[in-house]
Amino acid sequence: MTILCGTDLSDAARAGAEAAAALAVRTGDSVVLTHVAEVQPVRADLAALTAMLEQEAAAVRKLGVTVNPEVRSGLPDEELCRLTREFSARLLVVSALGRRSPSRWRLGSVAERVAWDCGVPALVVRGSDVWRAWAWSDRKLRIAVGYDASEAGDAALRWAVELARRGPADLVLVHVYSPDAESLRLGVTRPAELSGRRAEIENFLTQELHLRMRGVVSGDLPRLVLESGQGRAGRHVIQVAERESADVLVVGSHHRVGLERAVRGSVSEDVLHYAPMSVACVPLPTADAAAATTERRIRRVLVTTDLSSIGDRAIPHAYAQLPDGGLAVLLSVI
Repeated sequence: MTILCGTDLSDAARAGAEAAAALAVRTGDSVVLTHVAEVQPVRADLAALTAMLEQEAAAVRKLGVTVNPEVRSGLPDEELCRLTREFSARLLVVSALGRRSPSRWRLGSVAERVAWDCGVPALVVRGSDVWRAWAWSDRKLRIAVGYDASEAGDAALRWAVELARRGPADLVLVHVYSPDAESLRLGVTRPAELSGRRAEIENFLTQELHLRMRGVVSGDLPRLVLESGQGRAGRHVIQVAERESADVLVVGSHHRVGLERAVRGSVSEDVLHYAPMSVACVPLPTADAAAATTERRIRRVLVTTDLSSIGDRAIPHAYAQLPDGGLAVLLSVI
């Protein structure tokens, strides 16, 4: 398999190449190191770029991996996404720095755009020291996953678990919830100031998330951290990842666009832009993404209870089936 690494031949981009090499050591993959020139280079410029890229590739080969250099022309973000398909790459690695020229700048850095648009996981590297230490020593890689119990969150979880299996690692899942929204969803009516309401919500969320995770990954479940917060969830995910001293923060990509992104926000967008650590953005597999967009949402739920404490336990589960609203009909037969 192949890891595609984009470089603009700067010192900052070298961190991405070294991280790609570290991952290749752990996965047994080869690396395609590519530079995309925004304008079609003339023959003399092409020779110079090829020589510079070969020099970068030679430095990466010293780390013990197979490296193939490729010089291409085009818009860097679009060409890198195309090259992932050409080389059947399992992962795209870029450094956090690197922008389009101002005349062609549209939105975000090259790293952010490829992470949003490519159909393969994209790793945006901020510093290579932790990746080198993980690849060539017994230093554990600290992985945090922003998990929202969606199809995209499941994809991020699976990718993070696979990464953790490649070497020593600590894995933690971060789930951000709104106490007010969860109170409405679960039918918890205690006043907001009582800590008992939050404990009741978190106990239910823990059970609910563990149940979902067991359907996603096998073996022991990762440690789960619940964080209450209002507003954009991405900022809260970053705060928890910093508290956990995470080396890499993994998020799924819903590929929201336009008004949906403006209204609901994008965790991956916030994390890519503001996180101080490396970020991996994991898209849904093509088949799963198609299914997710056409999946029928549950709008009406019938829940029965005999009004006992055991029977009433079914009621929060019914509300949990309606995260986007709907009708819950409660039935008791006398």
